[in-house]
Parts: sequence; structure tokens; C-alpha cells
Amino acid sequence: MRIGLLVVACAAIIGYSLFSTGTPRLERLGTGEYCIYSTQNITSPLITKRTNTGLSYIYHCKSNAAPKLRALFSHIDGESIKLSARNTGGVLKKLGYMEVSTSTLGSVTTTYAYSARCKTFIYDAGQKINLQVALNGSFLTVGWPVILGSY
Repeated sequence: MRIGLLVVACAAIIGYSLFSTGTPRLERLGTGEYCIYSTQNITSPLITKRTNTGLSYIYHCKSNAAPKLRALFSHIDGESIKLSARNTGGVLKKLGYMEVSTSTLGSVTTTYAYSARCKTFIYDAGQKINLQVALNGSFLTVGWPVILGSY
């Protein structure tokens, strides 16, 4: 009985530590181009491209390098990953987000979603959102709180 309680307690602590930051770990979705948005100006061999937006930077890397690159920042404003197309609903379910709205403009279908677990959010049409998923042809881009750059 005590061992069972210990196992449950350890699992709860591990689960809490995985999600305590509240931000989705998008690299879990698969292999693709990963971007980190930050006002910090850093350099690293993990960075494959850096875009200066004028207000902040978009750092590109391979998705398997995302955890190491993320660790170099003291503040991250958002992240995104561009993957081969897949089911948007499956992505929301895997990350634990609920759909808020979906719209299609031309060949791009955009879904906005929300999870209270992620403390960063913006308002869109009076509703909280903190995840954007854009399906454009054969590519799916997922970003929090929204996607910066092209998709």
C-alpha cells in the first residue's frame, strides 16, 4: 500500500514538473523547424537562422535542439514549430488545448486554442487564446501564444 502511494506521489511530482512552466513543449509533436521568440540577443551554434523583427528576435533551430536552445534564455515570449501536415485536432488533444475558433482564408486554415495550464495568453475577439495552429497545404505550424513569422 505504501509503495503504491509512493509511486502515485512520484508520478504526480514528475507530472507537475513537466507542466509547471505551463508552456507547451512543441518539439514533442515531431521533427521540424523550431522557432523561439525572445527580446534577448543571444548566439549559439544551435541557431540555424536569426530574424530581427525590430522589437524582438526569432531564433530558428532543429526541433531536437529546442530544449538545449530554450535553456539559454531567461525569458521566452513564444515558440513555434513547422511540421509536415497532420490532423489539427490531434495536435490540440496531444498538447491538452481546447479549440476556441477556426477560420479559413484561401488555402490556410487557422485554429486558435486555449489551455489554462499555459499562463501566457492574448485576447482575440474577447476570448483568451494561447495556441495557434495553421494548416497551409502540406505544412502545419503550431505556435504559442501565436505564430510569429510566416506559416
